[in-house]
Amino acid sequence: MENLWRINEEDYGEDFKTPNEIIKEQIRYLEGKTKEYISGELVEIQLKDRFEESEETSDFRYNFYINAKFLKNYKLKLFSMTYDTLIYPLRLNFNEDLCEEFKIDYSDEMECKNEEEFIIQLGDVLKSDYVANTLGILMKLSKNKEMDFLF
Repeated sequence: MENLWRINEEDYGEDFKTPNEIIKEQIRYLEGKTKEYISGELVEIQLKDRFEESEETSDFRYNFYINAKFLKNYKLKLFSMTYDTLIYPLRLNFNEDLCEEFKIDYSDEMECKNEEEFIIQLGDVLKSDYVANTLGILMKLSKNKEMDFLF
């Protein structure tokens, strides 16, 4: 019998990037710009947690955090991201401070219909006043902790 599967890597092209790849690329930019004082972390919500949150087990769910190098116990969740095997539409849920800046309700999801919309929305988050101010404060605090560590 012949192979009945239609699997072509060409269908996904070199230009196609998953949301995870896009975020990890932005994490590398963040670490480079902050000399690794600040980093990002994309954490998959484990299967047991998925059952607690939703009956839908086919979704991929992630939380995106920023961390400061010398503030070991500090982790700030900026948003959650959910998508299924088709990836788009993708859904984002922001933390309360971002919701306030964007003037949206905390329970609202932002839906991105394609990669372009996702990149625009992600850019709005990463360039937001809230994130910029938070990064500045975390840099200052982390540098102060580094000085304490050195002495």
